[in-house]
Amino acid sequence: VLIYAENTLMRVLCANLIDNAIKYTPKGKAVFIELKDKMIVIKDEGIGIEKKDLDYIFDKFFRVHSGRSEGVQGYGLGLSIVKMIANLHNAEIRVHSTIGVGTKIEVRFLHD
Repeated sequence: VLIYAENTLMRVLCANLIDNAIKYTPKGKAVFIELKDKMIVIKDEGIGIEKKDLDYIFDKFFRVHSGRSEGVQGYGLGLSIVKMIANLHNAEIRVHSTIGVGTKIEVRFLHD
């Protein structure tokens, strides 16, 4: 996959998405990373995100308040940073999530 992007920012974007997938996926479950057609896909078999929270996950300092994510460290900045980096690179982010099944995040780069 070839995209024109700032290397350090792409590292931050990928590291944040992969870190979240790992943090919210129970031991023994999988995290998948796929690169295709100018798109980065991170899919996990984690706890999932409730529909009511999906509109807010990219807001600064937003954290899901749920017993399901108890003990997970963070400040609610990672996904807001991911969104900012995606915007700088003319990329769109799609999130599909099902409670108890997992989350799939697609970052699609629209132009070179």
